Amino acid sequence: MSLLVSSVGFEEKFLLRAFLRRGRSQISGVLLVKPLGDNEKVKKAIDSFNNLLKEVSVQLNILEINYLDYVSSVSSISKWIKSSKYTSFVLSLSSGMRIVNLEILSAFLILDLNAEIEAEAESLEGVVSWRIDEMVRKDFKEDDVKILLAIQEGEKKCV
Repeated sequence: MSLLVSSVGFEEKFLLRAFLRRGRSQISGVLLVKPLGDNEKVKKAIDSFNNLLKEVSVQLNILEINYLDYVSSVSSISKWIKSSKYTSFVLSLSSGMRIVNLEILSAFLILDLNAEIEAEAESLEGVVSWRIDEMVRKDFKEDDVKILLAIQEGEKKCV
């Protein structure tokens, strides 16, 4: 069972679609990462989404962050994830603020946790899905390290 992690914005449609794609059989909890402050549209979106989750007995967690402080935000998300009981994750990066979605992704990269990531087209025409381990290369070869060291030292030409 997985934790669905997403930013929350003014409407719940992307959250609903992300949950309904998997349902209760795959998602046992939801973490919504919310910018600090009160916004009536965000509150309505959360309430609407939570009504569905209550019907299927899925726990909703809300983490408020100061999204303008990248380090603090990534740290807060990382601490929440590390202290949770979850070991499987789905990151829905379609809802809410782009910067919060990048902070969510950064937290998972820093924690070196694999997760399924999905992003839905704003036009609702489709969803793209991939895993973190598909975007992070971990099998560096000796030549790769030499290239990175040359770049770090200011080398600007190809050999």
